[in-house]
Amino acid sequence: MPHIITGKMMLIDSSICMACKGCQVSCKAWHQLPAEDTSFIGSYQNPADLSGITYTMLRFNEVAGLTVLKYLEWLFFKDQCRHCVNPKCQMVCPVPGAIVVEPSGAVVFTDECDPSICVTRPCESKCPYDVPRLNEEENKEKKCDFCYDRIEDGKAPTCVTTCPSEAITFGNVAYIQGLANARLAELLAKYPNANIYPDVAMGGGGKKGGGGGAGTHVIWLLIDDSSAYGITSGGGGGMWP
Repeated sequence: MPHIITGKMMLIDSSICMACKGCQVSCKAWHQLPAEDTSFIGSYQNPADLSGITYTMLRFNEVAGLTVLKYLEWLFFKDQCRHCVNPKCQMVCPVPGAIVVEPSGAVVFTDECDPSICVTRPCESKCPYDVPRLNEEENKEKKCDFCYDRIEDGKAPTCVTTCPSEAITFGNVAYIQGLANARLAELLAKYPNANIYPDVAMGGGGKKGGGGGAGTHVIWLLIDDSSAYGITSGGGGGMWP
């Protein structure tokens, strides 16, 4: 059943992202998170994955050129929590008040998380996008919180204000929906597989327009199918009216 999305929405345009990782750095700074102890994995992608101390990161995927002008092409994906309208993590959480949905749409893991009760960490195993991760020092699940404290103060999430290519846009739902559809129409002229992720199979507008998305407050413009980016298409949700 379709869901009406209210509050705020973020659009991440992968077609103009230059993978500077400014969003990664600003997220670390705002949330006062320590650096990862990493090693070279044969890719510019660093760290290798999300973690309990890394809430957003750039995924790098090199693919065959998507136009006749390119032999190879980088696909960049800013991975983070999608902030679902009906979050499965909240549905399966056994601790009252541990996961809340703010009026803005931010899905927030609160300090009410109790490791003595939550021993199986269902929020991690049931997330269709593989986002929540264990912070081993605190023994609690962590993820992107949409910078809900900044939103309450009338500001955009810190990754939005830091992005030098303006690949990340934040605003009211109707504005972001319209922007996503308009930009998708432009991309389809060059990239026939361009789409709005989460994709049409999950209940959104996808390549055919209509807003895209699948009941999430964060959406992406992709120039190829989500599988090319090495990410899950997810599930559940609904579509925009």
